[in-house]
Amino acid sequence: MSTRTSLQRNTPLAEQLVDILKCRIRDGAYATGTQFPAESQLVQEFDVSRATVRSALNLLAASGQIVRRWGVGTVVSRLARISNPINRMMEFHELIAASGFQPGVEVRQATLVQADEVTAAALEIAASSRLLRLEKVFTADGDPVIYVTTWIAEWTIGDHLDDALARPEITEPLFEFLEGICGHRVENSICTFWPDTVQDGAIANVNVDSNMPVLVMDYIAFNDQDAPLYRSLQTYIGNKMRFSLIRRRDETSTR
Repeated sequence: MSTRTSLQRNTPLAEQLVDILKCRIRDGAYATGTQFPAESQLVQEFDVSRATVRSALNLLAASGQIVRRWGVGTVVSRLARISNPINRMMEFHELIAASGFQPGVEVRQATLVQADEVTAAALEIAASSRLLRLEKVFTADGDPVIYVTTWIAEWTIGDHLDDALARPEITEPLFEFLEGICGHRVENSICTFWPDTVQDGAIANVNVDSNMPVLVMDYIAFNDQDAPLYRSLQTYIGNKMRFSLIRRRDETSTR
């Protein structure tokens, strides 16, 4: 590409570059198996240093988006075709859209609660600390597919707690709310998941068969300082939502 693409100077340039290049890969501008643009091309297009480009390419390689092949160069990985990798954190509307459905969300409830022992331990706060508890139902083509209960530590929300209680719709999309309004960027998470079935009362006021299979995910999300920001219990209903998992062989494995 010969034209220049401007980046904002108020956020890390490598991160912005990664986001742009990932979008191009996802949209097919860089097709699977094709040669990826050379460092010099990216330096010229984005008007950044070679060090910035190399940092972005290292991040893309680490996430499986590109592969460096000896004697060939850098190509777009076939793993980049995976739309819903279970090891990637995504907003729910993005996750549903990537599965080919029209996303929707109903923010059911926002309440102020006291942390129970499990959530207090997960968020590393004192038991009975105040939390914002959110209940949301996400839909795919109008059908409920994800029921989510989220507990956010009061310190995470700060002065915006009253607003979130009065207008819980501002908490969606959640990542944008936390970063754009509360000033906390979610960097990573720890997730435990298991198969289950819907039990009476486990999913409140959602019209689904009690014997329907579900996948339950229990997330703890962290900022860049490894401080836990929130806990999210997510129930994926039925079989509309499908995930892929990239598994790599341990380099220490014996041959």
